Amino acid sequence: MAQTEEHPKWVQIQNKTFTKWVNSHLVKRALKLDDMITGFADGIRLIQFLEILSNSNLGKYEKKPRIRIQKIQNIGVALSFLTKSGVRLLNIGPEDIADGNLKLLLGLIWIIIQKFQIDDITEEELTAKEALLLWCKKKTKGYRDCSIDNFHMSWQDGMALCALIHAHRPDLIPYDKLHKNNAAQNVMLAFEVAEKHLGIPQLLEVDDLVNIPKPDERSVMTYIAQFYHVFSSSRKQEVAGRRVGKLVDLASQLQKMRVDFDDRAKQLVIWINLTTARMVDRKTEGTLADIKPVSYTHL
Repeated sequence: MAQTEEHPKWVQIQNKTFTKWVNSHLVKRALKLDDMITGFADGIRLIQFLEILSNSNLGKYEKKPRIRIQKIQNIGVALSFLTKSGVRLLNIGPEDIADGNLKLLLGLIWIIIQKFQIDDITEEELTAKEALLLWCKKKTKGYRDCSIDNFHMSWQDGMALCALIHAHRPDLIPYDKLHKNNAAQNVMLAFEVAEKHLGIPQLLEVDDLVNIPKPDERSVMTYIAQFYHVFSSSRKQEVAGRRVGKLVDLASQLQKMRVDFDDRAKQLVIWINLTTARMVDRKTEGTLADIKPVSYTHL
């Protein structure tokens, strides 16, 4: 098998990006994929990876595969799960993964990325790709030196990345001080801020966007989709927070009303007892004129 550096530039970029994306999920089980070509060869990491993504148990598999047939069977378990999940697998089989066919592996990971990270992005009944692009356009509308028309050239100077962050967290990016000619600095700023403050792993390198004829579209989409999920999640939390706040306010008002009612009820009981006692002690002739002064004394 040829080494990674012998492959075309786009393959090298995708390999780095997708490996980082896979590891951003494997880390949840303290696992790591060192190399795409050999890392999935026995099927174990692939099964573990899919279990994390889907929050499912893929069933029994060989934990210590030693011979090729055991590795093929493990990979078959993973591919069977994907097929049952509605993923269409074309031109790739267990043998391709076991043999480390990098281009086919990247194609498989891209299918998985679409299934578990991109396909659930919705916007005005568009395809997931179109929806993600429209979301980016809406969020950055009106920003200076920012025009998002695709997932390659539009991101090269870093302005779109910084605008996307600034649109949601203006406290993190000094957008007014940025200049499109400082592409490398802009991209690095966005990468660092996103990872440190938003928890978005840096899947790309600066050189993957800057000083390259055309950035790899799939790698850029994979990275940008993370922003959508992070900011959408924050939005849902804000809405849920406001709803909880309203419920807390309502509960507080009800508690105040309850306390006020109890106070009034206590005062009423005291008045009734005092008035009753006075009426019992008061001697009258039994006429209405005698009773009225007693009954209205404390009203």
